[in-house]
Amino acid sequence: MRILVAIAMILGLTGTAVGAAAYFRDDSAFTTLTINLKGGKPDVKVSYPAPGIPANHPNGNLVEVRNSKVTGDRTGEYVRTCTPIMDDEIECDGAFRLNDGAVEILTTEHDDPGEVTATAAISGGTGAYVGAVGTVEVDFEENTYSLHLILPKL
Repeated sequence: MRILVAIAMILGLTGTAVGAAAYFRDDSAFTTLTINLKGGKPDVKVSYPAPGIPANHPNGNLVEVRNSKVTGDRTGEYVRTCTPIMDDEIECDGAFRLNDGAVEILTTEHDDPGEVTATAAISGGTGAYVGAVGTVEVDFEENTYSLHLILPKL
C-alpha cells in the first residue's frame, strides 16, 4: 500500500511540475484572438411560452429563438435561444456560425430593459475554434459583438 501511495505522490508532483512549466513557458499552449462582428435585425424570430414561467415575469414569459446574419472580421450567422427564468433573469445560449467554424456561447443575466450591453461566456467551438473559451461583449444598440477567444494551439 505504501508503494502505491508513493507512486501516486510522485506522479502527482510530476504532473504539477509539468503543468507549472507549461504555464510559465514563453511559448504558451494558447493563443488569443478577437473577432469583431456586426449583426442586423433577426432573419428568423420564433416565440413560444416558457413552461412554468408566469405571464407577469419582468421580461414576459416567452422563449425567443432568433437567427441573424453577421459580418465584419468573419461572415456567418448568430443563432440563439433566450429563456426567461426565475425572478428577472434570462438565460441565453447559441452560436456564431462563421465561415471557418462555430463559436458556442452561454449566459445567464439579470435582464434590465435599460441595459444596452451584456457579456456572455464562450464555451467551445468547432472548425478553427475547437477548444475555444473566452467572452463575448454585446452592444444591443449598435448590434455589435466582440468575441475575445482563447484558443489552444493544436
